[in-house]
Amino acid sequence: LDIDWEYPRGPDDRASFVSLIKELRLAFEGEAKSTDNDKLLLTAAVPASFEAIAAGYDVPELAKYLDYINVMAYDFHGQWENQVGHNSPLFPLNSASSFQKKLTVDYAAKEWARQGAPMEKLIIGMPVYGRTFTLEDPSKFDVGAKATGGGKAGRYTGEAGFLSYYEICDFLHEPNTTLVWDNEQQVPFAYRGNQWVGFDDERSLRTKIEWLKTEGFGGIMVWSVDLDDFRGYCGTGKFPLIKAMLKELEGYNVEWNYKGPYETVVPGSKPKKEKKLCENDEGQV
Repeated sequence: LDIDWEYPRGPDDRASFVSLIKELRLAFEGEAKSTDNDKLLLTAAVPASFEAIAAGYDVPELAKYLDYINVMAYDFHGQWENQVGHNSPLFPLNSASSFQKKLTVDYAAKEWARQGAPMEKLIIGMPVYGRTFTLEDPSKFDVGAKATGGGKAGRYTGEAGFLSYYEICDFLHEPNTTLVWDNEQQVPFAYRGNQWVGFDDERSLRTKIEWLKTEGFGGIMVWSVDLDDFRGYCGTGKFPLIKAMLKELEGYNVEWNYKGPYETVVPGSKPKKEKKLCENDEGQV
């Protein structure tokens, strides 16, 4: 069960969220013991924003009861802003303000760890979609350029300011489209006329996996499977982004060091049962 409360805010929500997660964990533990089934996994999708973390999350308490913490490390920028910014930059621009430097995958993931989340429980969200903008001036297309709103809606997803990866392939295949690799943020963006999209591709996602393994985080989750190129339209086979990440993760293992009240060797696995001894009427065991 993945809990996606967007978002608890304030002391009451903060306490209520811990109570909810604790109650669910106790129920899951009880169900596993009474039925002899594997324990159900309990996870939560949580924000990447340092402000949202501070406003509504008791991180050490939540870590006691959650098997994994799924950090939604995307939507750092989008059509709700009046300037272009990347959906999911790994690192900040050197010229970024102190506030903007906190709006990155690297900062967000490490902020959860700083607040008390075990590294091995932190699962980093990887987007297989992009955020788009309409440029105010087509000649000004760098990150931070002024925008008048979201980009045109995709043919299939139908939402302004948003494109699936397979729709981004359409965008890239159009004439006069420029593709740029941002070496500071370690992600690509593309533009054509007054349309601009910041997204992740195989290169940027492999880079993020390398970073994740170096830091020692628990793994990845994807938003979302259906937004990858499931038909192989882009030319590199079906589900190219997810397959690139899986290949990069081959052989990666994380040592489980966290000692919580309900931990098992592998979250979700059956704990070893103790042999039960019973005494019969004659006193034999």
